[in-house]
Amino acid sequence: MGGTGRARRKKRLQEHGSGLEGVEALIKEPKRLKGAHPHRSKRDHQPQRGPQQSRREDWLGDDEGDELPIEVQARELEYRTTEENDDAAHELRDMVTPRTDAPFLQNQRHDEDGSATLPSLKSEEGRGKDLLGRDAVRKQVMPDLLRLMDWAANPEPGLRRSEVIDRVRDLLVGEYDYLPTLLAKMMDLFPGTEVLDALDANEAPRPMTLRVNTLRTRRRELAQALIARGMNVDPIEKWSQVGLLVSSSQVPVGATPEYLAGHYMIQSASSFLPVMALGPKPGEKVLDMAASPGGKTTYIAALMNNSGLLFANDAKRERIKALVSNIHRMGVKNAVVCNYDGRNFPSVMAGFDRVLLDAPCSGTGVICHDPSVKTQRTDDDISATAHLQKQLLLAAIDCCEASPSKCGFIVYSTCSILVEENEAVIDYALRKRNVKVVPADLPFGIPGFKRFRQFRFHPSLEEARRIYPHLHNLDGFFICKLQKFANGIRKQNTTEEPNSSSDDEDEDHPSSAGEEGDDDELDGNDSASHRKDSLEIGDTTVGDTRCASASEDPATTLELTSSGHPCGGPRCARMKPPATENWKLADSRLERIRMFRRRVRMMRSL
Repeated sequence: MGGTGRARRKKRLQEHGSGLEGVEALIKEPKRLKGAHPHRSKRDHQPQRGPQQSRREDWLGDDEGDELPIEVQARELEYRTTEENDDAAHELRDMVTPRTDAPFLQNQRHDEDGSATLPSLKSEEGRGKDLLGRDAVRKQVMPDLLRLMDWAANPEPGLRRSEVIDRVRDLLVGEYDYLPTLLAKMMDLFPGTEVLDALDANEAPRPMTLRVNTLRTRRRELAQALIARGMNVDPIEKWSQVGLLVSSSQVPVGATPEYLAGHYMIQSASSFLPVMALGPKPGEKVLDMAASPGGKTTYIAALMNNSGLLFANDAKRERIKALVSNIHRMGVKNAVVCNYDGRNFPSVMAGFDRVLLDAPCSGTGVICHDPSVKTQRTDDDISATAHLQKQLLLAAIDCCEASPSKCGFIVYSTCSILVEENEAVIDYALRKRNVKVVPADLPFGIPGFKRFRQFRFHPSLEEARRIYPHLHNLDGFFICKLQKFANGIRKQNTTEEPNSSSDDEDEDHPSSAGEEGDDDELDGNDSASHRKDSLEIGDTTVGDTRCASASEDPATTLELTSSGHPCGGPRCARMKPPATENWKLADSRLERIRMFRRRVRMMRSL
């Protein structure tokens, strides 16, 4: 075989010449992949190969003795170049994909050159609909939506309001390809005809934006360099000093020399806002609890001017590679990369001045990047994600330090617009920890909800900000800034609630009935103590078991049979109402409402 290979090489050199020009012409020959040679076509008895080994052998071939050394080196170089291009494409995908770590989320599509491809109204997968059909559906549902906005004055004869809502929902589900339960949440969130604007905005692509890395360059210098390379960029509005809007580009945005040198990051403009709300200062100790792929982490480092200490943590080990790569590329020198479950991070380290939690979410604010959200987000998925978010937020608060001279700050953000993942999570944290909502000082945004259907939240949640695609032409986002004024766990019988301005406003603070008991299971550190504290006021002890009475009026006596109490404790023939002095201990209206709800649940169980 060796002699045959030498004869072939000699023949090919004779055809091209034996000098330097002949060797160069031999290198420029089309590369012969594995299987092209007639003697290598039979591969039935080859051993099993892995995907990486198979790809390398396809480039290099099995029998390297048939080629000159310079040919083998050329193949090696071409193989390494292809691998580097693939790594660059994967890195770009991590940059433009929003932070949605839930296991049921999918990645954004990309072109072969690495540039982001946002879904259009009529995409290749058939998710979009014909515009004429969509206009017809809009005309069909518009009268019903207008009637629903003023149903009391203009009802439809012979139909109930719920039947009209179901009719509109069925039409929109068939046109926009949403799950019925998810579309029902969208209709609750956007009343009337606004839901049509929100659904249409989720079908249109968002503008591509870049964040200038002020550690390496200035925005004007970067804009001039990118324009010279054929990229049409403009500054974002006045609220951001580091953003650039990409209108069009003749070159791949994620493969320019400026990108490789770390002069900019491909990042959604709405993801600037959590870091702006956090406001890190030079010399502080800051934690980014869910940091990968590193867009917000590198922005924090730029605001800190590479001083202080920045901890970048992510729970998924496979995402650490992109995080470390971006930290090195952007020139960050004050960062420490960690790989811990965020829920357990307080046991690893605490005492941070500021903590950013960009929590994993359902991604309902970035449907334009990932249309699979419309058909894959069930109620169970949303509930599981909200459960995880509550655990992460409590851990983030515990990592922050509050001292008499300085208060810690926590910023909670998601790329979801659902109330279950936003206001409900913040309201839970307000009841479990010594924190309060403070203004985020953002230039725009819709205030958070105090009241949403059956939910009642703390009035200070108006300081939170919501970003909607159909109003701001940005990815949907939620940002809330918290201030920690004391360490430890909030006691249930606290007489003064943070941010409370009057007793009338406190009526909006508790969530819907039945939520209190479920939330206690989320906090592994204080669940037992909270259950004990909740029974210390207004309860009667019988033997070793505490049994709560149920009565709207504290002066009313509740009579029970002697057959036993459903709590499983000793039989009690009579349970007296709480003593007057004990009732005065619960001097806040919030605590009275919670005590009343516990008694109502006990009565229902009887």
